[in-house]
Amino acid sequence: MALFCTAIAFLLHHLYWERASRIFTVLSKQMKRDWEQLDNQEDFGKKLLVPSFHAHQTYSWDVYGQGPFPLKQIKDKKIQSRTFKETLRKDGVKQAFQNFYRKLESLQDGYIPKEEKEQFREAFTTLYRSKGLDQAITLLREKYHEEKPLQTLYQTMRSANQVRPKSLDLFCTQGVCRGASLWFIYLFLKTKPLFTNRKEHLIAVAKQFNTGIPREGALLQAFADSPELLQIQRTKNEKISLYELDKQKQKARDKIKALPSGIYRVRLLEHSLVYIKENDQNYVWDPNYGLLEGIDIFDLILEKYYQAGHPESKVHFHGYTHHDSRVGF
Repeated sequence: MALFCTAIAFLLHHLYWERASRIFTVLSKQMKRDWEQLDNQEDFGKKLLVPSFHAHQTYSWDVYGQGPFPLKQIKDKKIQSRTFKETLRKDGVKQAFQNFYRKLESLQDGYIPKEEKEQFREAFTTLYRSKGLDQAITLLREKYHEEKPLQTLYQTMRSANQVRPKSLDLFCTQGVCRGASLWFIYLFLKTKPLFTNRKEHLIAVAKQFNTGIPREGALLQAFADSPELLQIQRTKNEKISLYELDKQKQKARDKIKALPSGIYRVRLLEHSLVYIKENDQNYVWDPNYGLLEGIDIFDLILEKYYQAGHPESKVHFHGYTHHDSRVGF
């Protein structure tokens, strides 16, 4: 049945019935859900408390059935600021400017004041948005006359512009792990006062993902992190480097052990999961598997997600609390 649905989806896609094609694509994944969950249960045994399924829920077709639409059609500035195009623009400009001024200072053998850097970065960003890259570069050229840093900045910004998404799509064929993790964290923090037993609480939250990722997860996947939308805020950041994962494993374990009690989104190479730490009792919620108890998260990362030698195979722990929380976790 999964193969049949895949074939129908392929046919409908080439007939330009995109919405129907998406529905059959999701159905093809859902046909394998029972088998995958049973397989995971056999692998993890009693440690897997609640299985999850890393695909759209069947009945959330009102979200994933929508086709992509151009970002230029988004008129609301609050929504514009949360799209990946805008966040990539901000991050790209910030990083490019850091490199630009670093090279400029080395060539001029002098320090440029922070206020001047911020002033020209804001002016550059405004011109870049309204008039384009060429005029923004011209603004800097009138102030600074070192051509090599300017050309590097120009090439960096052009490369970043080519990879920016031009449309917003709520259909995620490659997975919705980041959005799912954020939605799990939100549900956990929002309902925390309603439970006295942490394990029962996590099981109740994890059951929301038993048949797939809810529509809210798909929506969050399409946008950048939004503390204003979810009323959750990032409070703690810890990074485990590629070198520590490869050569200093005990140091990496010590970093995880030293994390304060709380809930974390763990950002890996092309994946996200949730780590819950409370005293000596730890849980992992992984969209690929489900809610896991008694699992060493470091061993899980090394076995399932770490790619030795890959420059981006790092681990980031992002801690979250509710906006209204005043006492952390």
